Amino acid sequence: MKKIQILYPEPQMDALRRAAKRLDRPVSEIVREATAEWLRRHAPYIDLEAREAPPVFRAGAIRIPPEELREAGVRDA
Repeated sequence: MKKIQILYPEPQMDALRRAAKRLDRPVSEIVREATAEWLRRHAPYIDLEAREAPPVFRAGAIRIPPEELREAGVRDA
């Protein structure tokens, strides 16, 4: 497991602590369970983004030497 730090607003943290006490479970376990549920629900979108490659545009070779690019752009405008 990896350790992270998360800042919660005080009312939300109080609610988490009350739930943990009522369920006799650590807050960290409740947070991990909620995270797992969120990831399960959003998995189709997360996986879709991970599989999609960004679009690629190939314009061919640049025929103007680099030192002349600025002048060529101004000239054609």
